[in-house]
Amino acid sequence: MSESEGKKCPKCGEGMEKGYIISEAIRWSSEKHELWALGQEFVVHWKLWTLPNVGAYRCTRCKLVLFHYGGVTPSETPKELS
Repeated sequence: MSESEGKKCPKCGEGMEKGYIISEAIRWSSEKHELWALGQEFVVHWKLWTLPNVGAYRCTRCKLVLFHYGGVTPSETPKELS
């Protein structure tokens, strides 16, 4: 997909804004956690002295963010999001 075509939101069909998720880490769990989420799967890893920037798209209308995880280094943008 070229930059001029844009990415469409799977929920509303509107165009999505290209950018980055910037976070120390994002974890995944099939259960809700109130205080601690130790031992859960990291989908975005943090590294000492490096703030992860994961390429993503967001729909400001639906408040939906899409990104690829796993094997993505902190400043690398996956080809699908380029």
